[in-house]
Amino acid sequence: MAEHTQIAFGDRNRGVQVGLNSGSITNEFHVPPERPETPPKPCLTIPFRRDADFVNRDTLLDQIQDACSRPASRVALVGLGGVGKSQLAIEYAYRTNDVATQKSRPTWVFWIHAETRARVEEGFRALADTVKLPGRKQPDADVLQLVEQWLRGIENGPWLLILDNADNVSVLFDTERGSTSAANATVANDSRGRALWTYLPQSSHGSILITTRNEKVAEKLTGGGKSIRVQPMDKEHALTLLKKKTGNKPDMENGVALVEALEYIPLAISQAGAYIRQQAPRTPRTPIRKYLEDFQKNEQRKFSLLNRDEGDLRRDRDASNSVIVTWQISFESIRSERPSAADLLSLMSFFDRPGIPESLVRPLGYLSSKDRDTHYSESERNEEDSDIDERSDFGSESNSSSASSASEDSVGQSFEDDLQMLRSYSLISMDETGEVFEMHSLVQLATRRWLSTEERVELFRNSL
Repeated sequence: MAEHTQIAFGDRNRGVQVGLNSGSITNEFHVPPERPETPPKPCLTIPFRRDADFVNRDTLLDQIQDACSRPASRVALVGLGGVGKSQLAIEYAYRTNDVATQKSRPTWVFWIHAETRARVEEGFRALADTVKLPGRKQPDADVLQLVEQWLRGIENGPWLLILDNADNVSVLFDTERGSTSAANATVANDSRGRALWTYLPQSSHGSILITTRNEKVAEKLTGGGKSIRVQPMDKEHALTLLKKKTGNKPDMENGVALVEALEYIPLAISQAGAYIRQQAPRTPRTPIRKYLEDFQKNEQRKFSLLNRDEGDLRRDRDASNSVIVTWQISFESIRSERPSAADLLSLMSFFDRPGIPESLVRPLGYLSSKDRDTHYSESERNEEDSDIDERSDFGSESNSSSASSASEDSVGQSFEDDLQMLRSYSLISMDETGEVFEMHSLVQLATRRWLSTEERVELFRNSL
């Protein structure tokens, strides 16, 4: 028989202190009910302040407004890394809030970073805290489902949800669950087997705006709906941005030459502007000309300037302010998802970038019989046939034996799929015939430096 003494733990709690015990002990724990919280008013939850240097590019914001104003809209901003997709989303979020305030129609504006599964889940938890969802703090709470149900509720009012940097298909569409650490415990108890995108409802009172470099992600998240292609700036807008970032009106000749050299890419211009502003006290009369001269010295100096990260509070903590690093992240994503596409991009970087003929980058294994007869003599065809495996993957780490046994049709389709991936990331473009490709000179530079870092330059030089 156990000897015990009853002890108190406050007015509403009781416990048992046990000395010697030879039997079983049963304890009951009662979690106190959550205290009701005052429902918050709709608010803006953008993690960045408004950009005073924002340059409005013609009708882009109007296009976003028109597309997002439709019931249950899903809109994607698609383009090369560094062209200003996130900055457009930030400005649109603030304008949405301004309009809602003016019309006395409060609107929730949420921002979720979508680079990784963990950050998406973090965004859902933050959303649950913002709207003070009942039950979110319970040990067995399914926060993802709670947020989904809240977003469906028309009584909660209109909302805009921004998914920023949704570049990786697997993050939102794989069903495998993410981290189950203590920090994610309230998210990890959700329904197993559900991909994250399924928690984003199509609600008549809500809209979702996505920023992505990957056209495939845009198509999947919008259901083949509205995608807005964001291109580099035109000359006028690029000069305006350079003026704002340097704090000085650039002289026309050097200003035009610099934005042209930077290919009108906003991130590259902002990066250059920050550096020029810092160096201005040392070259007060011609800071832009000095930067341009340095930039044009050689490839190494150009890379050094583009690789600088001056920091920007209006960009995500995990996002680099270096346009080179930004693109190299895209290269890594492509190599992870489709190594042969990364190999094709690598090979293209060693050609004259304005006009790369398909016949030079399409390996012999990808050519049809007719193409091979056109491009190679009989002796060359016999010689190449014996070496088709080596030529067909550009030094890829993929299985060469499987490539050699593939039919011409399947291998040809593989090449087309590689091209499509590079185009979906806006890393290459093609002319109207579809037989000549082009890549930005800065993308070409970034690709070569990436290969140099990976010690793979000679591998692709030798394949030419």
